Amino acid sequence: MDLGSVFRAAVSMAGLTILVACGAARAADGPESEPASASAASPAEGADALQEVVVTANKRQESINQVGLTIRALGGDTLQQQHVTSLQDLASQVPGLSYSQTEQATPVYTLRGVGFYDTSLASYPTVSVYLDEAPLPFPALTALTLFDLERIEVLKGPQGILFGNNATGGAINYIAAKPTQELSAGVSLSYARFATSETSGYVSGPLTDTLLARLSFDITKGDGYQISATRPDDRNGAPDTQAARLLLAWTPTESLRVQANLNAWQDRTEPPAGQYVFYTGTFAPTPINGPFIPNATSDDRIADWSLDTPPRTDSRLYQAIVREDYDITGNLALTSLSSYVNYKQDNRPEGDGLAKHRDDILYDRGYIKSFSQEFRLADLGKSAFHRLLGVNYSNDRVFEDDYVNFQDATTPNNPAFAGWRGNAFKALQKMENYAVFANGEYALAPVVLKAGARYTEARRKTDNCVYSPFNPAVDGPDPEPGFFTVLSNFLTGLNQPIAGQGQCFNVLPDTLRQGAYIKELNEHNVSWRAGVDWNASQNLLAYFNVAKGYKAGGFPTLSGTGVSFEPVTQESVLSYEGGFKAQLLEHRLSVNAAGFYYDYKNKQLKSKTIDPIFGPIDALVNIPKSSIKGGEIEIQARPLTGLTFGFAVTYLDAKIKQFVGVAIDGLENDYAGSRIPYTPTWQLSGNVGYRYPVSDSVEAFLGAQVNRRTVTNSVLGSPALFEIPAYTLVDVQAGLDFAGGRCRVMLWGKNVTNEFYVTNVTSAVVDGVARFAGFPATFGATVSYHF
Repeated sequence: MDLGSVFRAAVSMAGLTILVACGAARAADGPESEPASASAASPAEGADALQEVVVTANKRQESINQVGLTIRALGGDTLQQQHVTSLQDLASQVPGLSYSQTEQATPVYTLRGVGFYDTSLASYPTVSVYLDEAPLPFPALTALTLFDLERIEVLKGPQGILFGNNATGGAINYIAAKPTQELSAGVSLSYARFATSETSGYVSGPLTDTLLARLSFDITKGDGYQISATRPDDRNGAPDTQAARLLLAWTPTESLRVQANLNAWQDRTEPPAGQYVFYTGTFAPTPINGPFIPNATSDDRIADWSLDTPPRTDSRLYQAIVREDYDITGNLALTSLSSYVNYKQDNRPEGDGLAKHRDDILYDRGYIKSFSQEFRLADLGKSAFHRLLGVNYSNDRVFEDDYVNFQDATTPNNPAFAGWRGNAFKALQKMENYAVFANGEYALAPVVLKAGARYTEARRKTDNCVYSPFNPAVDGPDPEPGFFTVLSNFLTGLNQPIAGQGQCFNVLPDTLRQGAYIKELNEHNVSWRAGVDWNASQNLLAYFNVAKGYKAGGFPTLSGTGVSFEPVTQESVLSYEGGFKAQLLEHRLSVNAAGFYYDYKNKQLKSKTIDPIFGPIDALVNIPKSSIKGGEIEIQARPLTGLTFGFAVTYLDAKIKQFVGVAIDGLENDYAGSRIPYTPTWQLSGNVGYRYPVSDSVEAFLGAQVNRRTVTNSVLGSPALFEIPAYTLVDVQAGLDFAGGRCRVMLWGKNVTNEFYVTNVTSAVVDGVARFAGFPATFGATVSYHF
């Protein structure tokens, strides 16, 4: 019996134990138990009022209805009941937020049309992610954060004042569930399609009179859901993750509070392979080295990968966060927030969706070491004037080392490149960021005036190299380094030796010699925001904000020549946004609406550039001018006891205003008027939930969510081959809560209509186009118990 079978058997036994405990809890609880769905609303509002949500968007606790920003908050119970366990699940719950699967399994978020598609480890995002306000500055670090959470806050629009660079689209803040004053514990077990088992749990309580602790974990294992197009018995996509979190809260005095957050996770999931769509021979008009048959079908389980190098993930993360709050006076507090992240990976994603080695990434190794320190002074909210002053320093070191095998592609069949099998590329990037910021709010009832600014100095250095991974004595000669040496010698008149194994053979753009590409990029900027909130009544807030934010420039990590190593400069978004938040019918109806206009300058995009020797090659480019116009409306209602429903609509008109460049087809075009990639015009979502008592101690619940995205495209110019079609997803849940919510038994389904949908279409470096299909219909059961 393998370890997977043992694990699933253990989960099954634990599930039966929980069911027995549910029965015991129900019997012991008796008729006086309060249903788990009891509202958190105040008695004056009534039991049927919508629950008030507290957020920390301004680095202090406030009601979401009193914050003049567009915020989507998901509470811990919502995350559990709707079984939100992945980054893609999260995107489906947030209007305006899009998730894209990449060929290197790196998550990419786009919020309100602002996003940056790049798979490099060292690429900063446009939607920054935080855990308890501590940064997870690179997308790869966010993979396994979504467990044992109090809530998730998604802040829309530039957040450069309090969250710094790289939040031009917005910010996502994960709030971990905190230690409790009383001893409590819980466990949750899920079993779903493809033999997927998830076990999570926590224990929380006091260690001493002044020290509280909470330990939580999450373990997921399963079988592969993808079927090889050429080997029907071969599977891929099996999840294999484990994560743990330890929180400590120490209060030695009334004025000093210390919190520590220690996180660790390991991911050995098999990354999904793409579906091969279309042959675009780089050096031959017709396929060679067959079979070369596109496997893209309407079956979301069909894909392909190389038998001798199947996809794999082997990554791990350690993180330590320490926060100290000291009340200097009764109205002024000093906060220190320190964070260190250590991440390492040795992955092998599937590059082309084919059984042949036409564009396979045989290894994607690397590490991230990130340190951040912030100090800030802030009012404690006891006066009409709220001030916040702070300084921030961050230091990131990122190394990535990739090897691309294209031995079966058309490249080796070109006489000029005969014998080429692949090459490797690596980059060590060092980033330092210094910032000072200030934010203030002055309440002049019923108006609140807001203003803030942040100065940032960003320094970045790269050491890029393209090299041969082959040992001539073992692997045979590699003609590729010799080709570049001859080329460089011809261009320079020098007599350079042929680069050996592991030595850089790329040609530098300034000297035309061979060697490592070493450059620096130093930039600075001032992010700012000004706005006004008008509290028309206790239940109506109107607001208008003008904000400007920046995303830092950066260098790519890719296989190319010196031209393609050139950096992109920082981008900026100037946002104008107005909206309102209304609570009506004794807080049974909530209506939030906003309209916005973004002036988007120097948008960063992964596209093409023209190399004088090789023609169109991958590169990062800046788009001088773009604009995004849009609007959102979100409605939540509780018309009857136990019944809630809501819907949300986001509209985006995201257009390029000025850009002449090279797109995926390798031709130079004027793209003024083209739509920005990964921005569907309409995103619509709806939800409904109903709770009703079955007995004095048992409550039943039903829930459903629907999410629709209209058509978009993954590249400039919106060519038909790279279209991401419209799709609609439906999720459902049904279950029972026993003994006031201490025990839950639930059935759930995701994509229950088995809609075939595409999350991304990408052009492989060599010979083709592949797409990533979304996850097929999944049904599961969850039992949980806590005390």
